[in-house]
Parts: sequence; structure tokens; C-alpha cells
Amino acid sequence: WIPYALSRSVETHFPIDLSYTLDKPAGKHGFVKVDKDGRFVFEDGSSARFWGFQLSEPGKESIPQYLDRCAKMGINCLRFHIRRQSGGPRIKEAIRKNGWGRFTPSDFFFAEAKKRGIYFDIGLDHHAYVSEKTEGDYAARQAATPKGVIFIDVEIQELPKQRIRTFLEQRNSLTGQRYMDEPALAFVELYNENSLTTHMWGNVLNWPEPYRDKMKGMWNRWLLKQYKSRAGLAQAWTTCDGKCALHEDEDPAQGTVAMADLHRGIKLAGTGWDREFAVDDEKMSAIRLNDMARFICEVESSFYASMRAFLRKLGFRQPIFGTGYSFCPFGLKSQGVFDTIGIGSGPSGSAVFVGPEHD
Repeated sequence: WIPYALSRSVETHFPIDLSYTLDKPAGKHGFVKVDKDGRFVFEDGSSARFWGFQLSEPGKESIPQYLDRCAKMGINCLRFHIRRQSGGPRIKEAIRKNGWGRFTPSDFFFAEAKKRGIYFDIGLDHHAYVSEKTEGDYAARQAATPKGVIFIDVEIQELPKQRIRTFLEQRNSLTGQRYMDEPALAFVELYNENSLTTHMWGNVLNWPEPYRDKMKGMWNRWLLKQYKSRAGLAQAWTTCDGKCALHEDEDPAQGTVAMADLHRGIKLAGTGWDREFAVDDEKMSAIRLNDMARFICEVESSFYASMRAFLRKLGFRQPIFGTGYSFCPFGLKSQGVFDTIGIGSGPSGSAVFVGPEHD
């Protein structure tokens, strides 16, 4: 093996040049879409395949060289987030006052990338956890952001819509295109690493008030809708050997059915937890966990469907996916309302799965 130290330089000694694989300019084949077989294609029918990574924009003077290096490495898609918005106990007021952060990439960066055949995947919402009043405590930091609770708080759901509309309708000063009409914007991600299965360790039992009580109320109403009455729920939650997972003091009509410890169930999945834990453990019975998973999936799906409808009503045509981080199958199933499903895998990269195989 010949030792090679990766360099930021794109001078002639750079040993790899895959820029010929990039079809310049980005967007020349029209918008990206998903065909009937579940594959990315362009509007003209040609296949679409993306190889890229996430980055932060360098200084303007470095942009051409930086993008040349990306092109030489065969990179044809870059993932950006709208800049982070700090959280805090008064998150709603902060968002109204300061917005959701500065839009990235810049017009110049986008235009230069497009010339080189490089597309974009832009995350429309991304939050930092830490604020001055919550630094140092994970639970407090998580509780101070809209992550997770955005799925159930209508007021928070409405806050980013104007910012998203502003971004998509703004016109790039160099390309002359609105981002809404820009085929070099391959697809968008609604929320970064956001799911009811990940926020607060994926355990709604850890949520602060008023959100924990709100979630419990939604859970009980969902059970009542599914099973019609306490008697119907008790029958459904009774095992073949006659053991009932519903406690005597629980009644969905009274809002008193406890939520399941879903995070613990996810961690123990595949280890025989459904046999090892007693059915009288109100947070861990398999029947309760199964219904909790169905409930979480429906809550997320309903929210995602409303956001998808919002973007389509604006006129956004490109593929949309919900979030790049879900720890379990039903977290993925909730994104089945979209054309694509994003799977984040941390430092090792990420993948996007598309098509009708969602189920």
C-alpha cells in the first residue's frame, strides 16, 4: 500500500478525479421524483443516483476550491440544515422573535455547486439543545426544544411554516430561480433527528408538563376510539391464559390508563422481554407496548401527513422525507406518507430508502 494523506488541496497532485461522473449543471434533467418501482429518477426518465455528505459552508473565498474537491471525489449531493436555533424554557417566544435561524447554503454556494453538477438535500428544521438556563442537564435540554413535542403541540407546529414558505419562495440572486422551482434542490427533510421514539430517550414518561399529561390524554382517547369502552379494552388486553394487562383502576373514558414505557420495550426487543416481564407491570406488558407503538406511529403519521400537505399546497414538487433518525420499525413506518425514508447512522453516514416497500 502507498501511504496517502488526505489533503484539502485540489491541485494536480490530488490522485482521484471523478468529476467526469457529475452531469453538469445540476437540474438539467428536471426535478427528482420517485417512479412506480420506487427508484429515484429525473423528470426526463433518466435514473438519479446520489453520493454525498453533510457539511457546513466554508468562507466565500474558499467555496470554488471546496466544491472542486467535492466534484473530484464524485460527490453530487450535499446535505445542509437551516442554521441551529437555540432552545430554552421560552422556546415559543424565542422562535417568534428570532425565527428559526439563518438559511443555508448561501446563494453563491448553491449557484457554484449547481454549475458543477452538485445537488442539495436541505433540512428545513434543526435545533440545538443547549440554552443558558438548561446547559448541563440532558433531560432539561431536551425538554427545552420543540423536538418530540412538535408532534402534539399545534401551536409549535404552526411556527416553522412561515419560515419554510419564505425559504422556498425566495429567489436565488445568481441563478434567478426560486428554491421552490429549483431542480438542483433534490429533496428536503422536515426535521433533523426528530421522533417520538428518540426525543427524551424515546420515553414520553420523561416529558415535562404539560406535555406528558397531554400525551396521556391523547393515548386514552386513542384507546377509547379503538376499543369503544373499558370492557372492550380489557377484553383486547387479556391473554389466552386469562391474564388481563388492564388494571382495575384504569379506564380510558376517565383518562386513567397508564402509558407504556416504550423506550425500555424497544431496548429489550428481541431479548424475550415479553416473556420475562410480568403482565402486571403496567409499563411493560407486551399488549400495552404493542398498542403504545401503534398509537405513537399514528400520531407521527398524522403530523407528517399534515406537513406533506402543507408543502404540496405551496407547490413543492420534489421528494420529501420526515426525519433522518428513527430507532425502530414503527418510527420508520410513520414516515410512509412520504416518497422517501431517511435513515441516519451517525458518523458512519446515512442512507435514503425509497419506494413502495415502506410497509
